Amino acid sequence: MCVIPEYQHRGIGQQAINYIEKQFANAKSWILETPKDKIRNVSFYQQCGYTIQGEMRDENALLVILVKERVQMTRISKDSKGKE
Repeated sequence: MCVIPEYQHRGIGQQAINYIEKQFANAKSWILETPKDKIRNVSFYQQCGYTIQGEMRDENALLVILVKERVQMTRISKDSKGKE
C-alpha cells in the first residue's frame, strides 16, 4: 500500500487498512512486509496493531514482517437465573 506524500496524514492509510481487514473479516491474522529502513511505515503499521515478527531479505532490501492477530471474542451466556 502506498499513499502519495501530499495525501499523507489525512487518515487515508488507516482507512485502507480498516477496509482491507473488514474485507477479510474471517481471517485469523493479517501479515504484511515493508522495508526495514522505512521507519515511518513500520511505525504506522505498529500503530494499526501490527507487531514485528521477523525480518527477511528479498533481492533489493531487508524487509520487516509484521503480523496482526485477530482477537477472538467468546460470548458468555447467562443461565436462566442470570448467572454466568
